[in-house]
Amino acid sequence: MAKAFTKLRNGKYCTIIISDFTVNKEEVCVQADIVKLMQEVGFIFSGTTVLLQTVKPLYPFGYPYAYKINHHHQNIITFRKLVRQSSNRSNGKKPYDE
Repeated sequence: MAKAFTKLRNGKYCTIIISDFTVNKEEVCVQADIVKLMQEVGFIFSGTTVLLQTVKPLYPFGYPYAYKINHHHQNIITFRKLVRQSSNRSNGKKPYDE
């Protein structure tokens, strides 16, 4: 994550496509962990888009004993690198311009 931050030009975006998943019969929500990691590196969280995979079949997992979720979507989480530049405005650019 830190390497991506250093390589990315200021003002540009980084997008990660991730899905929650099951480990040892326990649901794991990884989106919050990734957002926290990216913010610690210096990225600004821009938002989430949900990518619905409608071609995946639905199954009644766990029926009739316990409800088991079907994973039919992925989260597209977007971040932006904004590093405040010096306040030299003689070039007419805003503080976050490249």
